Amino acid sequence: MNNNIVELVRVWISYEPNVYVVEDASFNVTEGDFMALIGPNGGGKTTILRTIIGLIKPAKGTVRLFGKDIKSFNEWSWIGYVPQSIERRYAWFPLSVEEFMKLKSHSMSVSIDELYRMLEFVGLWNIKNKRISELSVGQFQRLYIAREIISFPKLLLLDEPMSSIDISFKKNLYDVLKDINENFGTTIIMSTHDVTAISTYVKKVVCVNKKVFHADNIEELLYGKALCKLYGYHVYGLNHNH
Repeated sequence: MNNNIVELVRVWISYEPNVYVVEDASFNVTEGDFMALIGPNGGGKTTILRTIIGLIKPAKGTVRLFGKDIKSFNEWSWIGYVPQSIERRYAWFPLSVEEFMKLKSHSMSVSIDELYRMLEFVGLWNIKNKRISELSVGQFQRLYIAREIISFPKLLLLDEPMSSIDISFKKNLYDVLKDINENFGTTIIMSTHDVTAISTYVKKVVCVNKKVFHADNIEELLYGKALCKLYGYHVYGLNHNH
């Protein structure tokens, strides 16, 4: 039985005719994966994520979601998406943490008990009455993730969720994502530059720099020549044991 959640088959993506930002990309994500997309800035990570959720139409190739061609896929409630630097879009919203969650939970018919359980899960229940404009970047990232998983999506995509977070809060957010993956069974695709943490948390790595190549062995990626090939200069990987 095919348990692929996402499949890219020879996908080419462009923003203008015949100028491709992603070339001939193929990979699949299976049910229960926690996968990292890694690569340099401008390498195509965000473009691939936006293509997976249907915001960008590929110039060539096939994208399948849950075994169905994306052109005929309609079950978008199965997918959660956390864009890059999302906190900037809501910086001045005059809402509390609880009110912000209710914006989505009302449309999903989620009970207040379930809403509180989700805030407790991401460690924000004790500040549920705080204005979202007063949250740290790390707190808002956790809030937005809670907002996206309150409907229990089957697939969660995150674009550079650690990019603006202080190092002291990264482990907390990684632990939340690990719990979502293991306890809810949610498949996760996360773009990141944080190659030093992927061996601790993720199950699979796909490397992107315009073209896509696989690194099935994470240790080989971190300590071998794959990172040098990906970034174009010598990179040392460190294994963070938490």
